[in-house]
Amino acid sequence: MTLLHEEPVRFRVGEEQLIGLLHLPTGEKPAQGWPALLMLHGFTGHKAGDHRLHTLFARHMAARGVATLRFDFRGYGDSQGDFAAVTPARQLEDAGAAAEWLRAHPDTDPQRLMLLGHSLGGLLAAQAAADLAPHRLALWARRCPITFCATCPEAACPPECRISAAGRWAAPFWRRCCG
Repeated sequence: MTLLHEEPVRFRVGEEQLIGLLHLPTGEKPAQGWPALLMLHGFTGHKAGDHRLHTLFARHMAARGVATLRFDFRGYGDSQGDFAAVTPARQLEDAGAAAEWLRAHPDTDPQRLMLLGHSLGGLLAAQAAADLAPHRLALWARRCPITFCATCPEAACPPECRISAAGRWAAPFWRRCCG
């Protein structure tokens, strides 16, 4: 078994502290630094993920030479903040702060930052990509998002609430189009 280096991470957004864990590869670091992966969890998730999914995946990536940061958004898990104040806009701020922290880490290559979003984190990663300019973007969903609006005909959802998903339309789960 390959030994991995895992270190606790703390960074701030405004007055609130966010908590995460950085998984670093072992061995000789490339001259430009390790490629880096930023993981964004879903709405009911946290940095470990259900059944430690995010933990295990971060370790898998570190074992393959990719530094991986997983963190709790404000109002989730170990991070400060009130869950009642969670909004996609605040989560995008958190993702931006996490990306900035990860790019500034002395062991990572700031040009090779990748984003991985799970469930709602996938939507957030897609939205953040224009500003964060990731080297790679991966969206990870366990089920097609159409299940969030399965009984909702396309015409019933306002345009600002639609997401194209493999040619279908779905509503972001935090906003009910079809009450």
